[in-house]
Amino acid sequence: MFRLSRFALVLASALAASAAVPAPGPEGDPVLARGRTAWARMPLRFEANRGQWNSAVRFAARAGSYTLALTDRGASVVFADSHRVDILLENARGAAEIQPLDPLRLRTDYYLGARDRWRAAVPSYARIRYRSVYPGIDVVYYGNRDHLEYDFVIQPGADPSAIRLDFRGAAHLSLTPEGDLLLEKAGQRVLQKKPRVYQDAATGTRREISGRYRLLGRNRVAFELGNYDRRRALTIDPTITYLTYLGSTGTDQVTAVKMGPNGLLYVAGFTDQSGLPYMGTPYSMASAGGLDMFLAVLDTTPAGGNNPIYLSYLGGSGDDIPLGLDVDANGVMYLTGTTTSSDFPLAGNQFENNVVSSATQAFVVQLDPNQGTSGLLYSAYLGGSTGENDGRGIAVDSNGLIYVIGQTASTDFPITSNAYAPVLWGPADIFIAQVDPVAGTLLYSTYIGGEDIDDGRNILVGPNGLIYFSGSTLSKQFPLAGPSYSGNLKGIENLLIGVLDPTQPGPNSLLYTTYLGGSAAEEVRGMAFDN
Repeated sequence: MFRLSRFALVLASALAASAAVPAPGPEGDPVLARGRTAWARMPLRFEANRGQWNSAVRFAARAGSYTLALTDRGASVVFADSHRVDILLENARGAAEIQPLDPLRLRTDYYLGARDRWRAAVPSYARIRYRSVYPGIDVVYYGNRDHLEYDFVIQPGADPSAIRLDFRGAAHLSLTPEGDLLLEKAGQRVLQKKPRVYQDAATGTRREISGRYRLLGRNRVAFELGNYDRRRALTIDPTITYLTYLGSTGTDQVTAVKMGPNGLLYVAGFTDQSGLPYMGTPYSMASAGGLDMFLAVLDTTPAGGNNPIYLSYLGGSGDDIPLGLDVDANGVMYLTGTTTSSDFPLAGNQFENNVVSSATQAFVVQLDPNQGTSGLLYSAYLGGSTGENDGRGIAVDSNGLIYVIGQTASTDFPITSNAYAPVLWGPADIFIAQVDPVAGTLLYSTYIGGEDIDDGRNILVGPNGLIYFSGSTLSKQFPLAGPSYSGNLKGIENLLIGVLDPTQPGPNSLLYTTYLGGSAAEEVRGMAFDN
């Protein structure tokens, strides 16, 4: 007899008006909120160019609302809608040495498109220094995801009046009554704060010096300074703060998180990469495609301070969005989601080695953050040739087998001979698949659904080897099994909960299903076991 006696399922759900596209993660999930907060507070990190971008880019940094590229000519800031402002150092020395400072523990991997485009262990730095851009004057770039700072460090005896900033790409440049520099373009407003100017004394004290911007015409700017000691070094510190963005929610979205071993927080999401520009004509974009996945590991221990220790980009030339994430005891990541990329990076033995003509395909990924370019252990498409295929949830058992749940509208989704249901019943059914990533085979794969739209959202594997799943359904004839709590759809859309035994063939594999809901609409957001 099937029993659910030693542990209980805990589900999170949300009232919903319709069967819309699922939320990127469990609403109110404290782990997801923690991941999003940690991601938003990450310091600006400058990645060295190891061939992942145009050759004119020396270092680049991504933030929540902008991308910063550093080239031989200066800085270029690209905002979320691809509008670009170049901050050029007019009349600066062309062969200035560009020196990375404060190396970070974080290394970045790129699994984008074909294997020859992959890059691993790309170093990152907290600051970048341009040496002697003017005689005796360095400029240092740093900041965080909310603002960008660049300090002019003026050696004793050097002349700060040589500094000229040329803001190319700004439609209008003006000074605010507070002395800030306001850049306006295409409905956006970017504020460069009034410069902070200071000198550090030998006693450790800091003397503030008066300073302001002076507009020179044609978007060119100089600095005017009060009296200061020319025998000591001087620092001019402007700060750019991004004010307004119209028409988008931003470039990054965290969609899944998982607490792993040793206090490490694993984060998955997607980004449009903001194009990573280069200086010159014509202007070019260097991203791999529309939306690519990012995978991050943050050290949440007191010693780690929520700092990132791993970051990888993964995707092809289309849109790649992770929706499900699991982590095993060794810190290996398992992901599923949706992709429209015909060149999604593949690895390992494939049960499907080519994308088919569907609008979207699900994918299955196994990635070890500790193995560099060899870290993409397994990656495969999962879907049919018609309709959409979306992976929503993923789990891994103690034997390394991967379990995926999602939604498919394909009539030829890959189904195994022991499936509960071998054919699509409604316009979109739940699919559940068990994958052996070593052999690259589907051990179990099935449709489960009724006469209307059904959407699988969450999957767990119990210590008894059974698959526990949940989803949302519009079907009045969803297949029921076992002692169901509720045998009828009570509203527009209800939750459904089920248990499946992949070792049993055909109808015997479905051990339990039930509706759960009220008279309106509900959608499931998360599921977990108790102790």
